[in-house]
Amino acid sequence: MRIFIKNVLIVSVFLLAVSCGRTIDCPNFDKQILEWLPYKDNQIIYFKNFESDSVIELNIKKIVVEHTSHYSTKYDCGTCNDLIEINSYSNDSEENLYVNIYLQENKIVSEDYTIMGSSFYEYYSIYSEESNYDFNGVIYENVKIFDNSENGTFYIKLIIAKGFGIVGFIDKHGNNWILNKAEDKEPYLQMINIQNVPCG
Repeated sequence: MRIFIKNVLIVSVFLLAVSCGRTIDCPNFDKQILEWLPYKDNQIIYFKNFESDSVIELNIKKIVVEHTSHYSTKYDCGTCNDLIEINSYSNDSEENLYVNIYLQENKIVSEDYTIMGSSFYEYYSIYSEESNYDFNGVIYENVKIFDNSENGTFYIKLIIAKGFGIVGFIDKHGNNWILNKAEDKEPYLQMINIQNVPCG
């Protein structure tokens, strides 16, 4: 009988502990990840096609970084998940850039870039990473390349360099659109603000 009562007590304590949940602390957000997106709110990024002397403007209105500081096992929170988002889909004709990056414990698990209607996503694009990559005569130390050559989008290749962000893209006619400059719409803008979002 004592063994039975002891087992019931152990199971009861275990069930109580599980039902209350535990709080799990997440690692601090690794700010080096933002070196792939060195932007600010209300910026315009200019890309130039030097052959046709044409310019494309990509507008950055809002950058959101949500970092899970901790979560409770009692709630369906996921784990140490983070989100980086530039702009959001809307009917605004100026909104021609959308970026959505999901992280888990400071590791990027998915990236989605939409530029003027052409979407680059590592699961649907040919994705590669290269070192010392030459794009239009400039050597970039670390780059990510998304290739949509077989998907029929207007822009077929996107090049992102650490420390520079989007450095260029190539359209289906083979034209290179090269990062020309970034301009602030408003003076004294702050860099990205990281929002700590606990769950539970």
